[in-house]
Formats: sequence, C-alpha cells, structure tokens
Amino acid sequence: MNIKIDTVQVFVDSAGEHGNTLGILSETSTLSDSECLQIARGTAFSETVFIDDPATGSIRIFTPARQIDFAGHPTVGAAWFLQHSGFSVSELHTPAGIVTASANSDGASVQAPARWSTPWVLLPHPTPADVDAASSEGANRHDYAWAWIDQQAGCVRARAFTSASGTVEDEATGSAAMWLADSLIRPLEIRQGLGSILSVVPQGAGVVELSGQVRLGTSLSIQI
Repeated sequence: MNIKIDTVQVFVDSAGEHGNTLGILSETSTLSDSECLQIARGTAFSETVFIDDPATGSIRIFTPARQIDFAGHPTVGAAWFLQHSGFSVSELHTPAGIVTASANSDGASVQAPARWSTPWVLLPHPTPADVDAASSEGANRHDYAWAWIDQQAGCVRARAFTSASGTVEDEATGSAAMWLADSLIRPLEIRQGLGSILSVVPQGAGVVELSGQVRLGTSLSIQI
C-alpha cells in the first residue's frame, strides 16, 4: 500500500530554518495502531502524528518504537497543520487528554500538563559548550542535557538524547522543554539541536504553554 505523508518543520528559527520534521497523516481513523506504528517506522522521523478526525482534532502519536499518549512537537505541528488546512483549532484530543491549542500563519501554541509525556531525565551542565560536547551514545536514553546561555533572560541551550524512542538524538523536543520549564518554574527560550527555538511558559498546576514557529515541508510517499 502506498501512503502519502505530509511534513512540517516544527520550532524553526526566525529565518524558517532548522526545526524538527513531523510526519502527518490525515483522516486516519480506519488505520489500526499496528498499521500506524508500521508507517511511523517507515518514515524514520522522531514522531509521526495521525489525525483521525480533523474536525475535532482527534490525534494519535507514534515514534519509530511505540505509540505515546502525548508529545510537544507533534501537538504544536498538528495544531498548525490543521489551521493551515482550513480547520479552526482550539483543542486537540490525545490519548492523554484534551490539549488546549491555538495557531496562526507563523506557528502554534499548546497547553498541557508537562507530566503527561514520558518522563525525562534532566541533566544540567555548567556551560553550553558542555552540552555541545555531551555524548549521544547509550541505550534506552530519554535524557535532556541543558545549560544556561543567559540565566537572567531565561535562555537555555539543550540537546535531547532519545534512543528509548527509536532515534539517537531529537532536534527539537517540546515535551522535554515543558518538563524543564515545570521543574525551574519559569519561562524559557530554548535553543536546541542545530538551531531550533522553543518557547515554554508555566501556567500553574503543572500546566505549561509550549510555542514555536512552524513551516510546511515537502510531501513523501512510502510503501507498507
């Protein structure tokens, strides 16, 4: 079976560069979880989102290794893609619960409890150079290495090591950014990977707003 997949780049910088590629399939309610996992493995993206019902924002999220109940970059990307496709976005329905969402032509924001995601091991480093030098090697990692670029301004350098989810390192990781903001209890601008930019603002009671700019990518086809 030939499957068409749209893509978006989530958490791009002000020039529209970098960002984390998200695979998106629409009208997927007839696909089983096992079929979705097979497709996600075929894309090799860190995450692929399946929009079962665009009108209600009902989605499922898969890494190459498994289905997950909630994640940041798929929800931000899905909210923007739905708005771009002509659907009004105010919430997304995920297996973890209802995510508040908004989007415009430049990007999207979501609000959800940070702890809905798979737990992250937060690894503070003395300097951004130490984060840059950190090794991505190791099995079953779900680690977020970070350091202050400017503590007063809330600017952070980070990298995410994600072998537990089926990829060695993730370019831009919304759920990890949410965990860090919830842990530090302060707004942050996070510069992750090769140049992606994520914004996170705690809302209280463990809920964090995650925002970023998004741009449309190319479409692709895979055989399953």
